Amino acid sequence: MFASPAFAQLCSSPSAAGSGLPAVSSGAELLAAQMVAADPAYARQIAESLARDLLERIPAGRRVDRAVRELVVALRRALSEPPSEVPQPEPRDAQGADSLSIEQVAQTLGCSAEYARRLARKGADGGGIKASRVGATWVVRAADLDEYIERRRRKEPAA
Repeated sequence: MFASPAFAQLCSSPSAAGSGLPAVSSGAELLAAQMVAADPAYARQIAESLARDLLERIPAGRRVDRAVRELVVALRRALSEPPSEVPQPEPRDAQGADSLSIEQVAQTLGCSAEYARRLARKGADGGGIKASRVGATWVVRAADLDEYIERRRRKEPAA
C-alpha cells in the first residue's frame, strides 16, 4: 500500500463496492493494469507525480480532470493488489467477423471510436484505414485493418 499522504488525501472519497477507493472507469483500470504489468516502479512514479499535481490543483481552485483522477485511483488499486493477468481485447479472429464496426476497430487498435472514424475518413491513401460507408456507419474489412496494422508496424506510407 502507498505511504504517500497525497494518495490518501486524493482517494478519500466515497468508495465503490467497499473497496475503500472511489469507482473508476474500466478504461482507467485497463490502462493502469497495463502500466503496472509493463513497469511497476515507473507506474508508481507516475501515480505519485499525478497525485501530487492534482493535490496542488484542488486547493488552488483549478480544474481537476476526472479521467486523470480515475487513473490515479486505478493505479493505486493496481499497485496495491496482487498482480493479475492484464485483460486483453478479444482477438478479432475469435469474433468471427469479416467486416468490422468502428467500435471493433477502435477496440482492436486500442484507441477511441472517434479516432478510428478519423482514420476511416482519411482512407488508406491518406495514411488511415481503407473503409466504406454504409449509411451513416463506417465498415472496415478485417483484411484492410490487418493491412493498416502491418503498415503501421513497418511505419510505411499507404500504397
